[in-house]
Amino acid sequence: MISKNVTQMLQNANSNSSMEVIPYSYPYVFYEQYLTIWKDTAIHLSVSIFAIFLACGILLGIDFYTSFLICLTIVMIIVDMFGAMYLFNIELNAVSLVNLVMTIGISVEFCAHIAREFSVSNCGSKVNRAKYAVAHMGSSVFSGITLTKILGIIILAFSHSQLFQVFYFRMYLNVVIIGASHGLILLPVILSYIGPSFTRVQHLNQTKANYQTFNNEDES
Repeated sequence: MISKNVTQMLQNANSNSSMEVIPYSYPYVFYEQYLTIWKDTAIHLSVSIFAIFLACGILLGIDFYTSFLICLTIVMIIVDMFGAMYLFNIELNAVSLVNLVMTIGISVEFCAHIAREFSVSNCGSKVNRAKYAVAHMGSSVFSGITLTKILGIIILAFSHSQLFQVFYFRMYLNVVIIGASHGLILLPVILSYIGPSFTRVQHLNQTKANYQTFNNEDES
Protein backbone atom coordinates (compact mmCIF):
# COMPACT_ATOMS: atom_id res chain seq x y z
CA MET A 1 0.00 0.00 0.00
CA ILE A 2 2.82 2.38 0.84
CA SER A 3 4.70 1.59 -2.36
CA LYS A 4 1.51 2.14 -4.38
CA ASN A 5 0.96 5.56 -2.80
CA VAL A 6 4.57 6.56 -3.45
CA THR A 7 4.24 5.42 -7.08
CA GLN A 8 1.10 7.53 -7.56
CA MET A 9 2.80 10.54 -5.96
CA LEU A 10 5.77 10.29 -8.34
CA GLN A 11 3.54 9.85 -11.37
CA ASN A 12 1.42 12.86 -10.35
CA ALA A 13 4.55 14.98 -9.98
CA ASN A 14 5.75 13.95 -13.42
CA SER A 15 3.10 12.78 -15.86
CA ASN A 16 5.70 11.36 -18.23
CA SER A 17 7.24 9.21 -15.53
CA SER A 18 6.71 5.44 -15.67
CA MET A 19 8.59 4.82 -12.46
CA GLU A 20 7.11 2.15 -10.18
CA VAL A 21 8.08 1.68 -6.55
CA ILE A 22 8.13 -1.91 -5.33
CA PRO A 23 8.84 -3.24 -1.84
CA TYR A 24 12.00 -5.27 -1.31
CA SER A 25 13.56 -7.05 1.62
CA TYR A 26 16.30 -9.64 2.05
CA PRO A 27 13.86 -12.51 2.83
CA TYR A 28 12.11 -11.91 -0.52
CA VAL A 29 14.95 -13.79 -2.21
CA PHE A 30 13.97 -16.97 -0.35
CA TYR A 31 10.24 -16.50 -0.86
CA GLU A 32 10.66 -16.14 -4.61
CA GLN A 33 11.35 -19.86 -4.93
CA TYR A 34 7.68 -20.61 -4.24
CA LEU A 35 6.68 -18.97 -7.54
CA THR A 36 8.14 -21.86 -9.57
CA ILE A 37 8.60 -24.64 -7.00
CA TRP A 38 6.01 -27.01 -8.52
CA LYS A 39 7.36 -26.54 -12.03
CA ASP A 40 10.93 -27.10 -10.81
CA THR A 41 9.81 -30.19 -8.89
CA ALA A 42 8.15 -31.73 -11.95
CA ILE A 43 11.17 -31.03 -14.18
CA HIS A 44 13.84 -32.29 -11.75
CA LEU A 45 11.96 -35.46 -10.79
CA SER A 46 11.12 -36.28 -14.42
CA VAL A 47 14.71 -35.84 -15.58
CA SER A 48 16.02 -37.93 -12.67
CA ILE A 49 13.60 -40.79 -13.31
CA PHE A 50 14.39 -40.75 -17.04
CA ALA A 51 18.11 -40.95 -16.27
CA ILE A 52 17.47 -43.90 -13.94
CA PHE A 53 15.41 -45.58 -16.68
CA LEU A 54 18.27 -45.34 -19.18
CA ALA A 55 20.99 -46.34 -16.71
CA CYS A 56 19.12 -49.37 -15.35
CA GLY A 57 18.03 -50.47 -18.83
CA ILE A 58 21.60 -50.44 -20.11
CA LEU A 59 23.23 -51.96 -17.02
CA LEU A 60 20.63 -54.74 -16.90
CA GLY A 61 21.63 -55.83 -20.39
CA ILE A 62 19.36 -53.68 -22.58
CA ASP A 63 16.36 -54.78 -20.52
CA PHE A 64 14.21 -51.65 -20.59
CA TYR A 65 11.06 -53.46 -19.51
CA THR A 66 12.57 -54.39 -16.15
CA SER A 67 13.97 -50.86 -15.97
CA PHE A 68 10.43 -49.53 -16.49
CA LEU A 69 9.17 -51.62 -13.56
CA ILE A 70 11.99 -50.24 -11.39
CA CYS A 71 11.05 -46.67 -12.34
CA LEU A 72 7.37 -47.44 -11.73
CA THR A 73 8.22 -48.54 -8.19
CA ILE A 74 10.33 -45.41 -7.68
CA VAL A 75 7.40 -43.24 -8.81
CA MET A 76 5.25 -44.97 -6.18
CA ILE A 77 7.91 -44.21 -3.57
CA ILE A 78 7.90 -40.52 -4.57
CA VAL A 79 4.10 -40.38 -4.34
CA ASP A 80 4.25 -41.91 -0.86
CA MET A 81 6.95 -39.40 0.08
CA PHE A 82 4.59 -36.54 -0.82
CA GLY A 83 2.01 -38.16 1.46
CA ALA A 84 4.56 -38.47 4.27
CA MET A 85 5.54 -34.83 3.81
CA TYR A 86 1.91 -33.84 4.28
CA LEU A 87 1.55 -35.96 7.41
CA PHE A 88 4.76 -34.62 8.97
CA ASN A 89 4.02 -30.99 7.95
CA ILE A 90 7.06 -30.74 5.67
CA GLU A 91 6.55 -28.04 3.07
CA LEU A 92 7.78 -28.27 -0.49
CA ASN A 93 10.72 -25.91 -0.94
CA ALA A 94 14.25 -25.96 -2.32
CA VAL A 95 15.59 -28.13 0.52
CA SER A 96 12.82 -30.73 0.38
CA LEU A 97 13.07 -30.77 -3.44
CA VAL A 98 16.76 -31.69 -3.20
CA ASN A 99 15.80 -34.46 -0.77
CA LEU A 100 13.17 -35.75 -3.19
CA VAL A 101 15.74 -35.92 -5.98
CA MET A 102 18.06 -37.79 -3.62
CA THR A 103 15.15 -40.10 -2.81
CA ILE A 104 15.14 -41.28 -6.42
CA GLY A 105 18.84 -42.16 -6.23
CA ILE A 106 18.48 -43.92 -2.89
CA SER A 107 15.40 -45.83 -4.07
CA VAL A 108 17.44 -47.43 -6.86
CA GLU A 109 19.41 -49.30 -4.21
CA PHE A 110 16.23 -50.84 -2.83
CA CYS A 111 14.82 -51.83 -6.23
CA ALA A 112 17.60 -52.47 -8.75
CA HIS A 113 19.26 -55.37 -6.88
CA ILE A 114 15.97 -57.26 -6.49
CA ALA A 115 15.02 -56.66 -10.12
CA ARG A 116 18.44 -57.71 -11.36
CA GLU A 117 18.33 -60.95 -9.35
CA PHE A 118 14.87 -61.62 -10.77
CA SER A 119 16.04 -61.01 -14.33
CA VAL A 120 18.97 -63.46 -14.11
CA SER A 121 17.11 -66.15 -12.17
CA ASN A 122 16.46 -69.43 -13.93
CA CYS A 123 13.84 -70.84 -11.53
CA GLY A 124 10.99 -71.24 -14.00
CA SER A 125 7.83 -69.31 -13.19
CA LYS A 126 7.70 -65.64 -12.27
CA VAL A 127 6.58 -66.46 -8.74
CA ASN A 128 9.55 -68.77 -8.17
CA ARG A 129 11.92 -66.20 -9.63
CA ALA A 130 10.49 -63.51 -7.34
CA LYS A 131 10.97 -65.84 -4.35
CA TYR A 132 14.53 -66.51 -5.49
CA ALA A 133 15.26 -62.79 -5.78
CA VAL A 134 13.98 -62.04 -2.29
CA ALA A 135 15.68 -65.09 -0.76
CA HIS A 136 19.09 -64.40 -2.31
CA MET A 137 19.17 -60.60 -2.35
CA GLY A 138 16.58 -59.52 0.23
CA SER A 139 18.85 -60.04 3.22
CA SER A 140 21.63 -58.01 1.60
CA VAL A 141 19.24 -55.13 0.82
CA PHE A 142 17.79 -55.24 4.32
CA SER A 143 21.05 -55.48 6.27
CA GLY A 144 23.41 -53.69 3.92
CA ILE A 145 21.20 -50.77 2.89
CA THR A 146 18.20 -50.45 5.19
CA LEU A 147 19.75 -51.02 8.61
CA THR A 148 22.92 -49.04 7.93
CA LYS A 149 20.94 -46.03 6.73
CA ILE A 150 18.56 -46.17 9.71
CA LEU A 151 21.50 -46.21 12.14
CA GLY A 152 22.95 -43.15 10.46
CA ILE A 153 19.62 -41.32 10.37
CA ILE A 154 18.82 -41.92 14.06
CA ILE A 155 21.73 -39.64 14.99
CA LEU A 156 19.92 -36.75 13.29
CA ALA A 157 17.01 -37.18 15.72
CA PHE A 158 19.14 -35.72 18.51
CA SER A 159 20.00 -32.58 16.55
CA HIS A 160 18.91 -29.25 18.05
CA SER A 161 18.56 -27.69 14.61
CA GLN A 162 15.02 -27.54 13.26
CA LEU A 163 16.42 -27.81 9.74
CA PHE A 164 18.01 -31.20 10.45
CA GLN A 165 15.01 -32.38 12.45
CA VAL A 166 12.42 -31.62 9.77
CA PHE A 167 14.10 -31.78 6.39
CA TYR A 168 16.67 -34.50 7.06
CA PHE A 169 15.66 -36.78 9.94
CA ARG A 170 11.95 -36.98 9.10
CA MET A 171 12.39 -37.11 5.34
CA TYR A 172 15.32 -39.56 5.32
CA LEU A 173 13.59 -41.84 7.80
CA ASN A 174 10.56 -41.96 5.51
CA VAL A 175 12.81 -42.57 2.51
CA VAL A 176 14.35 -45.66 4.14
CA ILE A 177 11.08 -47.08 5.47
CA ILE A 178 9.07 -46.45 2.30
CA GLY A 179 11.92 -47.48 0.00
CA ALA A 180 12.61 -50.73 1.86
CA SER A 181 8.93 -51.69 1.97
CA HIS A 182 8.50 -51.04 -1.75
CA GLY A 183 11.74 -52.76 -2.76
CA LEU A 184 11.37 -55.84 -0.55
CA ILE A 185 7.58 -56.26 -0.58
CA LEU A 186 5.87 -54.44 -3.44
CA LEU A 187 8.43 -54.88 -6.23
CA PRO A 188 8.66 -58.71 -5.92
CA VAL A 189 4.85 -58.87 -6.10
CA ILE A 190 4.84 -56.68 -9.22
CA LEU A 191 7.56 -58.83 -10.81
CA SER A 192 5.67 -62.03 -9.98
CA TYR A 193 2.64 -60.72 -11.91
CA ILE A 194 3.94 -58.59 -14.79
CA GLY A 195 7.69 -59.19 -14.69
CA PRO A 196 9.58 -60.25 -17.84
CA SER A 197 8.92 -63.89 -18.64
CA PHE A 198 12.17 -64.35 -20.61
CA THR A 199 15.27 -64.10 -18.42
CA ARG A 200 18.79 -63.11 -19.40
CA VAL A 201 20.04 -66.59 -18.50
CA GLN A 202 17.51 -68.19 -20.83
CA HIS A 203 18.47 -65.74 -23.56
CA LEU A 204 22.17 -66.52 -23.17
CA ASN A 205 21.51 -70.28 -23.09
CA GLN A 206 19.35 -70.07 -26.20
CA THR A 207 21.94 -67.95 -28.00
CA LYS A 208 24.66 -70.43 -27.05
CA ALA A 209 22.51 -73.37 -28.19
CA ASN A 210 21.74 -71.67 -31.52
CA TYR A 211 25.44 -70.93 -31.99
CA GLN A 212 26.41 -74.56 -31.30
CA THR A 213 23.68 -75.82 -33.64
CA PHE A 214 24.89 -73.48 -36.36
CA ASN A 215 28.49 -74.72 -35.93
CA ASN A 216 27.41 -78.37 -35.99
CA GLU A 217 25.47 -77.80 -39.20
CA ASP A 218 28.52 -76.13 -40.78
CA GLU A 219 30.79 -79.02 -39.75
CA SER A 220 28.38 -81.62 -41.10
